[in-house]
Amino acid sequence: MILGIFQIGKKKILEKINESRDSVAVWIRRGDYVTSKEINASHGNICSKEYYDTAMEYIRKKYKTDNFFIFSNDHAYVQEYYSKYPSMTYEVHSTEFWDMSIYLMSQCDHIIISNSTFSWWAAWLHKKMGTIISPDKFINGHATPDIWEQGWLRF
Repeated sequence: MILGIFQIGKKKILEKINESRDSVAVWIRRGDYVTSKEINASHGNICSKEYYDTAMEYIRKKYKTDNFFIFSNDHAYVQEYYSKYPSMTYEVHSTEFWDMSIYLMSQCDHIIISNSTFSWWAAWLHKKMGTIISPDKFINGHATPDIWEQGWLRF
């Protein structure tokens, strides 16, 4: 049953993305980044609400768009802070859910990623001439100079 709802949802979101001028994918990674002490120590607190808000405001001003598509693994957080935008959130771990999300994000004109390889792949597969915004660091306490592609903005 969930898969059937998802099939309809992804088609509608892809249609909205394709119809939107200057569409923006935003991947908000929380889940284990918030709940696991070990993972939070290395990856947590990097992509704060301020990071996303600053990145979204940059895109909003530069492209005069409000066509944000929020992708996340934390439904409650998205509903609390970003409910006015179309969103896809995940409670179920399924390869199809993740694969389709990477595809949908890569179809947007611009992408705001988190410090996760999941959203990094969407940005890397993105072949449009749009803006990619990434956090200035990917892992707490470790340099990762080869993680960013040429032209990506770091906030």
